[in-house]
Amino acid sequence: MCHNSPDLRALRRFCAPPCVKSLREQKKKEEGLGRGDVCLIERLVKAGLSPDAATADDGRTALHLAAGEGKLRVASKLVELGADVNFTDRQGRNALDIARAAGYYDLEARLRLLAET
Repeated sequence: MCHNSPDLRALRRFCAPPCVKSLREQKKKEEGLGRGDVCLIERLVKAGLSPDAATADDGRTALHLAAGEGKLRVASKLVELGADVNFTDRQGRNALDIARAAGYYDLEARLRLLAET
C-alpha cells in the first residue's frame, strides 16, 4: 500500500540531471521526492534513475536529504532500492552523519542496520 506524506518539501530541491533522461522525468522525480511518494520513487529507480544520483552543487543525494529531514520511511525505501548509506557529499558527510547532526538518532540507527544487511 502506498501513501504520500506531504511534509517532505525540502526534498523538492533534489536534482540530478546526469541521471535523468528528460526534463519530464526530472519533474516527476522531484515531485515524488517532495511529496515523500515512496511508490513513485520506487518506480523511477526501477526505471533506471540512480538512487545515489547527487546534486551538482553540493553532492547530496536523496538519502542525504531524507536523513537531514528525519524522513525514516523515505530513507528506508531509498536504501532498500540500493542507495549507499556511506556515499559522501562534497563536505565528506554521509547520510549517517547528517541524521546524527540533525538529532535523528533513531534514523541513524535504522540506516546502520539497513547498511549491515
